[in-house]
Amino acid sequence: MTHTVSPLFGTACVLAGGRGRRMEGRDKLLVGFRGERLLERIGRQLRSRFSDLVAVSSRPEVFEGLGYRVVPDSLPDGGPLAGLHAGLRATRSEWVYLVACDMPFFSPAWVDALERRIEELPGNGDGAADAPVAVAAASGPYFEPFHAFYRAAFADDIEAAFLAGGGRRPSIQSVARSRAVELLDGGAYVSSSSPIFANVNTPRDLLDAEGASIGRDVPVI
Repeated sequence: MTHTVSPLFGTACVLAGGRGRRMEGRDKLLVGFRGERLLERIGRQLRSRFSDLVAVSSRPEVFEGLGYRVVPDSLPDGGPLAGLHAGLRATRSEWVYLVACDMPFFSPAWVDALERRIEELPGNGDGAADAPVAVAAASGPYFEPFHAFYRAAFADDIEAAFLAGGGRRPSIQSVARSRAVELLDGGAYVSSSSPIFANVNTPRDLLDAEGASIGRDVPVI
């Protein structure tokens, strides 16, 4: 059954299920960034635009006091797609904004651009078969899966993809593109000083992101 919710916007989801193997023993969910925990920074930024924050994780204790609702995956060993599914099932809005727990930068203007495009879509809320299930930044022949919006009803497509997968783990990219994705040019909102699609997978990435040349003009909100 499709999960029907309202209004259009309100919920943001943070995927926090990765094991962080490339962080050389550092726990990615506890890592600091410019004087605060990265999870705290992400939550603070998201709360400037969203009233409801969902974290998908099997470690709810890590999020205590940070203002997230924490939900687990329900699709076994499903990677980011299973995390997105859990966030969509937990949402309080029709569209969910998705980020990862290792993405330190945020652009309210980019959120505005995505929301404007969603509001222009025909048939919002009618579940039409050709309705876009995601609105995201174009990236070559693909799209950026994070800092993107996903329709709550997309959870049904994710479940069907897992059932039909025959043991293969599908990706956000493949399942969304089997339906329809509305693409925007994110170039006007992304630069070397505001790399919103950058993540910190390694200690080197973390040092680069904390460096003076990257992200210093991103508003602290």
